[in-house]
Amino acid sequence: MSLFLLQKRIGTYPWIAFPLFYAFGTRKHRAVSLSSDLVIEGFPRSANSFAVSAFRMAQDRAVSIATHLHQPCNVIRGIRLRKPVMLLIRDPISAVISLKSLYIEKRQRRVSSSTLFTPSFKDLFTWYTLFYESLLPYRNDVLVLRFEQVTRDFGKCIEDLNRFYSTHFQVFNHTPENVSTIFSKRFHIGPNDLREAIKQQVHLDYEQSLPYIKYSVDQARDTYYKFVNLDPSSL
Repeated sequence: MSLFLLQKRIGTYPWIAFPLFYAFGTRKHRAVSLSSDLVIEGFPRSANSFAVSAFRMAQDRAVSIATHLHQPCNVIRGIRLRKPVMLLIRDPISAVISLKSLYIEKRQRRVSSSTLFTPSFKDLFTWYTLFYESLLPYRNDVLVLRFEQVTRDFGKCIEDLNRFYSTHFQVFNHTPENVSTIFSKRFHIGPNDLREAIKQQVHLDYEQSLPYIKYSVDQARDTYYKFVNLDPSSL
């Protein structure tokens, strides 16, 4: 197992992950705590940033959102603390290609030294499987939202959250104007021409790699279908 995947596996165990995060992490406000209002979490490129921005925009008060650890431990502890949890999920091929493209885009924009290392397709698909397989036992304890639901009508997503948890959060008005405002906050939230060009090359690289990583891709897709309760033959 690579060091990259070892770090991701640690993230499935709250009793290991949180002490390490509090000791060495730089963004401790992302971790769920007693003061958190809710958790919004998911594998990267599953509309996490959009959901957080839209949720905050809709509220008439400041809300504390545990988010962007991109680790199952944040969800598991959120459940144990009885916090509302939005767990976001996206088709693994789309998520991994988008994430690979973002790594490259950040490197080209020189916005993060951490992107000098780009994980392999195999590691990213394995991470995806590890992330959601570790949360399958908690599947019915959280509100699971697909990428398409979040990006098409996040107002309904908040309504579903309120019904699921008997909460009273205000609903997002999913208008083109509000979406544009959110996209303008940071370059990575919405699509852009540079990333779309990068994605074309990354998709070609994925197609060339597929014979060697097919098992990892199939595992990730099986996990996705289990999680969203979809029959792949119906798609």
